[in-house]
Amino acid sequence: MKRLVLFVMLVLSLAANAQTNEKATKSISLEFLGVHHGWGLNYDSRIKGNEGLGYRVGLSYAYAFPGQDISYKGVAVPLEVNGLFGSKVAKFELGIGTSLGYYRKDDHSLGTSVYSNRFRILPFTNLGLRLQPKQGVTLRLGIAPQLELIYPYISLGYAF
Repeated sequence: MKRLVLFVMLVLSLAANAQTNEKATKSISLEFLGVHHGWGLNYDSRIKGNEGLGYRVGLSYAYAFPGQDISYKGVAVPLEVNGLFGSKVAKFELGIGTSLGYYRKDDHSLGTSVYSNRFRILPFTNLGLRLQPKQGVTLRLGIAPQLELIYPYISLGYAF
């Protein structure tokens, strides 16, 4: 797990220092479910142009399994290294990352309320379709497998 976090940090630092002739496409988006387990705000950037290697950093409010005997609430920072492959606008998105979060577990399964707080590191992968022009409205649809769960997601944003 430490290696994954170090790898993500290395790629982010390389991306920040990359010198290219072609302007990197950046985007900001609002995402529902996926690695956020609720709502999240993402900043995404390509290293060069509007395809290939890039990274995504987010901030999320998680609320998983509401109304069940066991539910989770919390805040997290998802970090992802990803790649976009495809045509000028429609692209296949493939990524790997980790979500660093602080969560509260509410357990009502034994008839009494038990609460616990803890920091968690959740690795994830990302498989999806991204509609992203060099500038304008973006749409992302896909799945984000995490450990034993697979979360679908939808994201709407703006590329600049």
